[in-house]
Amino acid sequence: MTALEIQTAHSAQQAMTPGWWAFAQTSVSALETDEATSATFAGLRAAVASVVKAQGYRPAAHELGEWWIIKNKLPAMANGRKSVKGRHDL
Repeated sequence: MTALEIQTAHSAQQAMTPGWWAFAQTSVSALETDEATSATFAGLRAAVASVVKAQGYRPAAHELGEWWIIKNKLPAMANGRKSVKGRHDL
């Protein structure tokens, strides 16, 4: 088996494990875009998707979306923020 086939099987199994959908998506994307691994894992996302679809797996509704990505709100808050006595502004 090639490295791509091994990683495809591992990532597909991980994606179909309850609670691991977001992590599997993030790690597959990282392997495809990282300079050191992109040549080895080109097409990984499509390969994992085909395995997951072939198994008929659908993640739970609460696992969908991008809720795990933390948005940085500090710059937006700093513009309209008033100083509170006893607190340091960021």
